[in-house]
Amino acid sequence: MTDLPSRYGWTDIMKRLTVISSLNSSGSIDATTLDRLLSRASVEDLHALFELLIDGQGGDLERHPWPRILAWTLTCPNEIRMSLVSNIEGRSSPMHRLRLWLDGYTERFDIDEYAALLVEAEQEEQFTFVRRLFKNAAEGKRQVSPSDLKVLLGYGAGRSSLGRLDPSLEIALTIVADQAHGFVMERHVGEVLMRHFAVESSTDYKVVGLFDECAGRAVAWGYDTDDNISRKAKPKELFFCEGRKAAVLDKEYERSFWWCRNKPCFMPSRSCKPVEEWRGYTVVDMLSILGRSWSDEEYQLFLGGLNRLNALLARLNCRSCGHMMRPQDQSNFAFYRATKFKCVNDACAEKALVYLNRCWQSKCLSVIDSRDSKACSNGMYICSVCNGCCSSKVFERRLGAIRTVGQAVPDGLMQLVVANAGHAETQEYFCHACGGPVKVVSDDYRKTLEWLKGHCRKHPSVKDGGQRSDGGWWFKLDVPPEKYVSLKKLGFQLVKDKRFNTPLVAEPWSSDKGSVGSCMNNKCRMHRVPRYGPKAVFIE
Repeated sequence: MTDLPSRYGWTDIMKRLTVISSLNSSGSIDATTLDRLLSRASVEDLHALFELLIDGQGGDLERHPWPRILAWTLTCPNEIRMSLVSNIEGRSSPMHRLRLWLDGYTERFDIDEYAALLVEAEQEEQFTFVRRLFKNAAEGKRQVSPSDLKVLLGYGAGRSSLGRLDPSLEIALTIVADQAHGFVMERHVGEVLMRHFAVESSTDYKVVGLFDECAGRAVAWGYDTDDNISRKAKPKELFFCEGRKAAVLDKEYERSFWWCRNKPCFMPSRSCKPVEEWRGYTVVDMLSILGRSWSDEEYQLFLGGLNRLNALLARLNCRSCGHMMRPQDQSNFAFYRATKFKCVNDACAEKALVYLNRCWQSKCLSVIDSRDSKACSNGMYICSVCNGCCSSKVFERRLGAIRTVGQAVPDGLMQLVVANAGHAETQEYFCHACGGPVKVVSDDYRKTLEWLKGHCRKHPSVKDGGQRSDGGWWFKLDVPPEKYVSLKKLGFQLVKDKRFNTPLVAEPWSSDKGSVGSCMNNKCRMHRVPRYGPKAVFIE
């Protein structure tokens, strides 16, 4: 292909090249030719090229390669860029004009036009819209006014027939618009969620995006500088940074730390960001840009409430009618601190109270749901993951909290504290499915498993073995029948395999491994999970 002339008047040549060889199978001009054209183009040439491309696509702006042209013009003098953008804007649909603004090609902004389009955008585009709006404010290009926030919130759930904002975005904007009240879970979160999920399910939703997410626990490993910090995996079910700054320095490292989930963290994930990092803006950046003060301690408590709420959202729907349940005996929107919920749908026949709470054991923290779990003999619901139910320490903390607020102490609670009756202390476990006692796994099960693993294919009785996809072990043994009985009592599963005359000996599947033992009720569905034994079984 001959070189393109560098002077004006090459439009006809370009047309012929386009017709003959420059269009690929999809109908778009190829990248190499386009780059060569752009590198030699004047303002007039660019407009001619633009017109040609539009004509070649039947006037369909959706199909022409203007994003590539725009990306190239960012390196050009402002005159060229603004002229071409203006040309494209004049031909664009409202949604395209919105995307031009989102991508930073134009400063033209119409809050009324764009807000109506925003509800059609995906979640991340909605977040980008608001972040760019505040970026422009931080750069002094256009201030965010109370009327702007009012227009955007006018598209909240139940307020417009055109669509609605993402719940997380509506929560953030509600906080910014109402900061005179601080961070209020009931006002800023509960009301929004009730409008969004009054009928549809909240099972798959999590509050995300515009709040400071946990980047992982920061651990210290040296004394010299602040650089001696590294990030580890964040704690289970922790979405947002909820660490609270300690009033004293860490004794070992002599540095500030934040207490989070019963362990220190040496660098919180909460901070205001420079304008260059605007794509990570959160609600506190928005408040700071507007010149509004906010309390980090209050924000930390708010994020802790969001963490608990996110854990509960998957279970807040009534299983009979699907409506979102509301807290009992508290504000209808106090989801973050309530433990008892009820369905308020008048047409629903299911009116039983539902208990939802996090497991008290810090290494578990799974959600306990009374619809899936029974109560232990102390009246506390049993965790379906770790089988934990109650602890004397938990009873003591509850007693102290009741006395602090001046409420009457229930007789039953006082009796449990006096008797030191927590099942964690007495090492008693109960089945979450039926409430019956569970016989606990002994160390002998683990010793036997380690022996089998160590002697696999080495001992004449351990013919074969390996690991399943879930990490559990299986073994093919050559032992007398009574040994299989002993292994089953110890906690192993006997798995029939058509290829062999004797069963395979295997660990319980991963879904059963969270259980601490086997339910002793032979009519319970959990009775089939034997994970206990009187003594270790060695093959020799």
